[in-house]
Amino acid sequence: GSPVLWPAAGGEQLVCCGEGRVIAYDPKSGEQRWRVEGFGGSFSSSPAWDEERLYFGNSGPGRPGPLVAVPKNASGVVDLKSADAAVAWRVEKGGPGFSSPVCGGGFV
Repeated sequence: GSPVLWPAAGGEQLVCCGEGRVIAYDPKSGEQRWRVEGFGGSFSSSPAWDEERLYFGNSGPGRPGPLVAVPKNASGVVDLKSADAAVAWRVEKGGPGFSSPVCGGGFV
C-alpha cells in the first residue's frame, strides 16, 4: 500500500504499511510515533481515516487478516496479539485484500 500523511493529534504523521507491521513517523524529524505489529504478510491496501481514527488491515489467500482502527492519539508499540487501549478496535478476518478502506458518514 501507499504511505499516507495522516492529520493526527499533535501534527501530521507519515503512516507506512509494511511486512507484518504499520509504522507512523513524524515527517519532519523521522521519529517513530507509534507502531502496530503482528500482521501476517504484507499490505496491498493503503490506510484510510476520518476525524477520529486511522483504519488499515490486510488479507491474502488463505490468510484472512484483521481490520484495525487506531485513535488520533496513538503512541508506543502495540502487538495485535495482546492489543490494549492503543488500538481503538479491530475486526478479525475483516482486513481488505487489495482495495483500500473508505470512510464516510461515520462508516468504514
